Amino acid sequence: MEGFSREELDIYLTHQLKTAGVHQPSSGVTVRYIDHRMDAEVTTKEMRLRKVYRKLIDVAGLYYYVSLPFVAVLLLAIAGSVLYGFPAIGRIPVQLMVVLVLGTVGTIYKMARSVFIKVKPQDPPRARGSARTLETDGRGGK
Repeated sequence: MEGFSREELDIYLTHQLKTAGVHQPSSGVTVRYIDHRMDAEVTTKEMRLRKVYRKLIDVAGLYYYVSLPFVAVLLLAIAGSVLYGFPAIGRIPVQLMVVLVLGTVGTIYKMARSVFIKVKPQDPPRARGSARTLETDGRGGK
């Protein structure tokens, strides 16, 4: 299997740096806009957008929970196929088998655990320099 050329790696790294340079300032602009809009009155257009966004999040959550069993079965099938294929190559790499089994079991455990974890919904704390700080949400401050 052939590796990446130096030019391809340069293009990839340049793209990653440009992406980080664009998203970092835009996230600050977004936070400032949200801070500004927190005190403003909500328009009907914004309410419609919030409802659509809420439905989108609900559908994404449903998709996540529906896909978990399929991902678990696929993970078991791939790990089992790899383990079954080791004797076929004439050599059994024990360390690799242990890592594969532990990774598979750990992944399925974490997937099952994610179904039963209940997180209390709360707004994330704001940065100290923003308009709404922790003291205004009742979770700290002066």
